[in-house]
Formats: sequence, structure tokens, C-alpha cells
Amino acid sequence: MSEDPYGGIGNNPAIPGWYGGKAEFRGRLQSQTNGTTKSFKITLDNCTLGSSCRFMRRFGSWSFLRIKIPLDIVHDSKNNLPLFFQKRFVLWGNVFRACYAKDDNVFFYWTNEQYPPTSLTAGRLSFEDFIMWHNPLKEEANANQVCPSFADLWNK
Repeated sequence: MSEDPYGGIGNNPAIPGWYGGKAEFRGRLQSQTNGTTKSFKITLDNCTLGSSCRFMRRFGSWSFLRIKIPLDIVHDSKNNLPLFFQKRFVLWGNVFRACYAKDDNVFFYWTNEQYPPTSLTAGRLSFEDFIMWHNPLKEEANANQVCPSFADLWNK
């Protein structure tokens, strides 16, 4: 990927028959109770091989974390998970942001942010640029996917 940012996508003449994105970095959400206060923590699992997707082939498997949420937490109406997943998650000084949720999984993307904020990570997209790469809101066909005031921010 350092030689060819699109090298993991496939059909690379330098490495015929190979495509990237098969490593999966996963974790699990766990609930903790301290007296009457409930909080969450994420525990990382071992890396495994799995299926590939275009995001991991394009940006590298290491750019994504998949966090499994236990069903008892998913179905708890007072879980406040949207607020929890709006935070930035830091792993070795690199900032991951939640970008997608499906069923009982939340997917995180490694942004160009660092923590503590000393500089931006070269070669990484910001969270906004990642979203715009995937689904450019400036395109007329995509403009009505979000509330008008939010879409106006992207069109500036």
C-alpha cells in the first residue's frame, strides 16, 4: 500500500491473483457497573482472517475495527450507545471513529487524527474525507440523504 495505495484492491500486475483486506481486527463491547453507574469498555480480540470488502482492500485491513455488541446491550432501551459511539476511540495514539453499524456490530475507521493532538497522520483521510470518498454529498443524487442544513455544510 505504501508503493500503490490501490494495490490491495486486486488485479495488481506486481502481485497477480492477490487482493488485500482479509485480516479482521475485532473487539467486544462490555458493560461495567460501578454502584449505580453503568459504563462500557471495549476489549480487543485476536486478529483473524475473514472475508474481504472494498473498504479494507482500499484502505488496508488495519484501518478498520469491528466491535461486537452483546444482544442484551443492543436491546437495552437505556443503553445510550449512540452517545458512547460518537466519541473518538484511541488505539496507540491513533484515533478511530464509528462510521457504520449493522446488526450487532459497529465499524470504526482509523482517521488522520492523533491523540494527544500533536499533528495529523500523513496518508490518512479525515473522517469527513472518508465519508465523502464513500458517499460524496456534493453529488446531486446524494444531496437529499441528510438534513438540508447538514448537507449545506458539505457543499461549502
